[in-house]
Amino acid sequence: MYPPPPQPVFSPNSPGPAGLEAGVAELFGTEPEQPAIVDPYENLDRKALLQKFKDAKEDGQELRWAFERQWWRDMLYVLGRQWVFFDGKRNEWRDKRLKKWIPKPVTNEMKTGQSIIRMIFAAVQPGIISRPNGNDPKNIATANTVDGLQPLIHEEHKMDARMRLSDFWVTNLGNSFLYPWWNPDDGEIKPIMHDQCSVCGTIVDPATKEDPNDPACPVCGGMTQPIKVGDAPTGRGCTDVVSPLEMLLPSHASTFDECDWVIRVRWRPKAWYLAHYPELAPKLKFEKQTGERSLHMFKALAGQNDLSTSTFSTSGAGQGSQSEGITEYEYWEKPCPLYPRGLFFRVIGDKSEQILEDPNQSSPGPIPTVTIKDEPLWPWVHICYEEFGGRLWASGAISSAIQKQDQLNQLDSQTQLCVQRMGNPIWIQQKGTSISKLTGEPGLVVEYEMVGLNGQGKPERIAGE
Repeated sequence: MYPPPPQPVFSPNSPGPAGLEAGVAELFGTEPEQPAIVDPYENLDRKALLQKFKDAKEDGQELRWAFERQWWRDMLYVLGRQWVFFDGKRNEWRDKRLKKWIPKPVTNEMKTGQSIIRMIFAAVQPGIISRPNGNDPKNIATANTVDGLQPLIHEEHKMDARMRLSDFWVTNLGNSFLYPWWNPDDGEIKPIMHDQCSVCGTIVDPATKEDPNDPACPVCGGMTQPIKVGDAPTGRGCTDVVSPLEMLLPSHASTFDECDWVIRVRWRPKAWYLAHYPELAPKLKFEKQTGERSLHMFKALAGQNDLSTSTFSTSGAGQGSQSEGITEYEYWEKPCPLYPRGLFFRVIGDKSEQILEDPNQSSPGPIPTVTIKDEPLWPWVHICYEEFGGRLWASGAISSAIQKQDQLNQLDSQTQLCVQRMGNPIWIQQKGTSISKLTGEPGLVVEYEMVGLNGQGKPERIAGE
């Protein structure tokens, strides 16, 4: 939150119109007119916001393909698909084409190693210790209350499961992002109680009264009694774990603290918009697949299995999706002089972009997360595995071990190939004889035609060694 600029003090001796206005105010007891305070969020220019978003998106995608290529390779290795190479012409990771008799074994140390690291992370239970700011009894009581609420908040946000997912992204891709928020549509369902007057029948929300505990009817003064008018969830705190494939960050930033904006990318199914924005859904152009490359990679992970049979191209080609949806972007900007409470808005579509108008989520408007004093609160947290100086994106635990994993697979392939060659004999068959197929199976009967009187044409078996 930036402090307001200091206001100049004018006196009758000040030069120019300012001194004249101050002199008139001193003589006649009137105050000079103050300029009206303009709310920067009152009339936001939608075209300017879209241009700001497009510029930020283009900046976030600069040289991002290099990290996407590495991230997808690391995911393939964890899945056990390790005999791959990057085809620069097709811009995708492809299976190595070897002779059919060359074995391609995989001893997946990548998956074992990252599982061990995640188990170590899971054994660490982060917590907080609140200390009072001074000896005031109120501060001491507040600190004790915070210590007591921490386990409850941890359970409400389901942080054990959230952190396990975060550890997956941190270990394998080196980066993870946490976004805490309040979900008003979740939580325990409780009845909505209003007050109904027994005289005139008026139904009043107690929250609209000056004194919510006053039983008098504000219309006729009669007595009221509580009635149930519906049910509603109480809401609860949530924490989203966002992978690096779903985040666009400034290319100039070397640390997350230097990021003055972030863009979260997500895929919204058509059914989601029909449920939450039924009046807007018919106007949207839904697609089978997203045009955002990072998001396409994230969605493709859902179709990958441990058998390593699925295919994917980092250029955007791959399996087609049957369900329709649309790409959605969330633009977050930190407070600045132009936007003292930050900036937040949601953009729908990656081709014909449009801003989602939703006043309930402050879109477009200031940052929806605020402190108890109604000050903007930056909610994003970046977790990294191994920082690299001068670079925003951290390194994971997979990349540094891939060379050794390739070496292990190649040695296993050579060993298996040697065993096959030593164990499989070779048959020599004289040209011109007609012999049935030699398979090497037990009890094989070989019929051949004798050539000449010396028994030529008999097939000969040479041992594998």
